Amino acid sequence: MIETPRSQFESLTPQEKTRVIPATSVIIFDGDSFLAFRFAKGTTVGEGKVGIPGGPNDIDLKTGDLESGYQTGVREIREETALMTKPESLSPFDGNNFTHDMGKNGSSKIMDWTLYYSHEFSGEIQDLQPDEGRAEWMKIQDFFNLPDEKVAPNAKLALLYALIHSANN
Repeated sequence: MIETPRSQFESLTPQEKTRVIPATSVIIFDGDSFLAFRFAKGTTVGEGKVGIPGGPNDIDLKTGDLESGYQTGVREIREETALMTKPESLSPFDGNNFTHDMGKNGSSKIMDWTLYYSHEFSGEIQDLQPDEGRAEWMKIQDFFNLPDEKVAPNAKLALLYALIHSANN
């Protein structure tokens, strides 16, 4: 899997740029833990890898408008975990954009990820999409101790940036 920081997006060819899919992830903190997502077998991220819940921004079929990152973040958290959060509780942070190729079997699926973090949520985690993976609370230190091959692309860096921003605000 080719990982490309967002700042290198401009180096993509015009053909590659047409395959870019906007996506959003949300890091939810709860004390010394965060909401992690352990990916299932058959996913493009890889079975057992740990990352951050999220997914592609949807298009409103009535208007043709693309969801905002805030709308996608709230929807993805609800769909993947059953937790509830509000758009106004999501905070962007410096370094919150990553682009990487999530294609498999020789195909290309370039996702342009925007990440947010929040300390506000309600509800209890439920396994709503077991074919994609399962959400769990993970100690931040335990996550950083995982070997890189067990972690979704850019997840450690995204969590580090979110922690720095959260501590300074």
